[in-house]
Amino acid sequence: MNFPTGLYGDKDLKPEKISTVDLGISYQGEQMQFGGNFFYSKQTDIIQPVFLPMSFERRYTNLSKVTFIGGEFEGKYYLNNNVFIQASSLYQTNEEDKTKEKNVTPISELSAKAGISYMSDNGITVGLFNIYQGDLDDRYMTDKRNPDQGAYNYLHLHTNFNLNKLFSLTYKLDYSLFLNIDNLLDQRHYGYSFQGNDGIPVNPGRAIYAGLKVDL
Repeated sequence: MNFPTGLYGDKDLKPEKISTVDLGISYQGEQMQFGGNFFYSKQTDIIQPVFLPMSFERRYTNLSKVTFIGGEFEGKYYLNNNVFIQASSLYQTNEEDKTKEKNVTPISELSAKAGISYMSDNGITVGLFNIYQGDLDDRYMTDKRNPDQGAYNYLHLHTNFNLNKLFSLTYKLDYSLFLNIDNLLDQRHYGYSFQGNDGIPVNPGRAIYAGLKVDL
């Protein structure tokens, strides 16, 4: 496949191949559930566009192998009938087989998610959930106008107040007030640009939603 922008295909391209070994263990009890797994993955004949010699044109080419090694952990726990906690984490590292370069993808080595929710007997529900992404490798830090990404948190708050239960109302319809805030810390995450240009935020800023909900 050829594109008018100077990007050309190659009839001799080989398909990309991925071989993965994944080992996991899990446990589930009355109040808790957790699990972990280890993975080893090798990607071969990776297809990427490269510049042709003495030219601004590019052609899709099979490059070398990349090996990914890492592990995941996740857990859920009910403190009681009203409080629920969950968390997960991922660690991965990768290496290009030919050059032995590490972290050849713009993905942080460490990421994690955690949340806690509370639901009272009288109709109040409050939940906090956070997504954490660690630092990228130095090669993905730019001197462009965008700030370096660095590690960041993406925190969400969700609340719901059931008015019927809260005030012992006897309406046939169920009325609730809700307040949700996405990206509570108003952090901006700029995607890495492989073209060397400035990226744009890939997530919106702080967003607040509030209203009245009626359940039939």
